[in-house]
Amino acid sequence: MSLEIHVTAVQQSTIPPYAYTQGAAAQSGHELVCAGALRYDVRQVDRVLRACAADLAHLPSHDPPPVCVEGLGTFALGAVEQDWVEALQLGARRQQASGNWVQVIPIDPPSTVDIPDMAKSLGEGPDPVWQWLVRPWNLAVPLESHLVTTLGVLTKSSPPVSIFRWEVDQWEALDSPADQVDRAAVRVTPIGLLSAVVADWSLALSLGVGEGLQRVGSEWMRTR
Repeated sequence: MSLEIHVTAVQQSTIPPYAYTQGAAAQSGHELVCAGALRYDVRQVDRVLRACAADLAHLPSHDPPPVCVEGLGTFALGAVEQDWVEALQLGARRQQASGNWVQVIPIDPPSTVDIPDMAKSLGEGPDPVWQWLVRPWNLAVPLESHLVTTLGVLTKSSPPVSIFRWEVDQWEALDSPADQVDRAAVRVTPIGLLSAVVADWSLALSLGVGEGLQRVGSEWMRTR
């Protein structure tokens, strides 16, 4: 009998996108959630969740091994604290009460900085990228502000060499000159991800439209 599940995808806002299953618990005893993972598009996340749900139905419930999804990578299955379930409003209330949720975590290829540690309670201090899940918006930029960047920046394998503010609500952080960027590696993220990739991100937020920062050695130089 095939595993019949529904996958709900939630678009990014002030926090990264996430997706979760409904119906997987009927066979495995767990529902699954994938939070962040901007390396993948919504169809790929859907496929990953379904593959992990199918494997989880046949894996030990305690400390299950990673799941390999052909063409997409290897994914760990981690615990989810109940306050994450409630904050993300995962599924129906009766599902929230069960607390049987598993986080799907990309491990190979390398994960991106938008993936939270959902085994850590939000009460211990929210993840910087996900803090607006439980806090009111407190940045002096528009609520819908976003960042155009690359997978190199998001995996911290290649730090940004330039940051520009092109619109009132649009920033760009690139790890190479714009004409050398692989467009397939470009991602659009909530502006809050700057906090995870640039130590002095408040300097980037203070840029005027048309202004930018270029890295010279270990210093940022303002430019137009």
